[in-house]
Amino acid sequence: MNRLARVLSEDRILKAIVDKINHRLSTRTIPLQSELEHIRSQLEQAVSRKQKYLDLFELGNVDKSFFTGRMQEIQDDLIKFQAERSKLELELTEDNSSPVVFEQVRELIYGFHQVLTTAPFEQRKTLLHLFIKRITMDTNKKIETIELIFDENVDSSFSNSPVAVAAGDSLWPKHVRRRDKIEICI
Repeated sequence: MNRLARVLSEDRILKAIVDKINHRLSTRTIPLQSELEHIRSQLEQAVSRKQKYLDLFELGNVDKSFFTGRMQEIQDDLIKFQAERSKLELELTEDNSSPVVFEQVRELIYGFHQVLTTAPFEQRKTLLHLFIKRITMDTNKKIETIELIFDENVDSSFSNSPVAVAAGDSLWPKHVRRRDKIEICI
């Protein structure tokens, strides 16, 4: 609780957290884009091979059974590459790869802090279990970092609780809800 209050009171700490989140998001997309280009290249090669075999078959230079086997292999490759391309394109276009806005994170942490301070002990305990992903400690058994995860699924489980109603119906500010999840390390 004290660490949340400290993060809320010092904007430079929260700005550093947001910068770190955005850096992690941007560096995550670079390998995905590289992999997508590689898959697109393999798709083009498979389409080119398919066309070459079709041309050879039309000229009568290829045995029908050999042609059928090769076409099936190429078709399987095309399906596999198209599925991988679709998965990567979806992952790159998700809202989770867009930068996190400082004000959104501040509102999110402020709402979470408000709920924690107004909630009864049992609900506070449940909220902490739901939102805390990991706590790391140093060699002196002092808390080093606390990783929090905010997602819509956790929010919906509390949308009808008295705590959520008291906090304004949701932990998520309206303009933050378009994201699937936000991970914050304080």
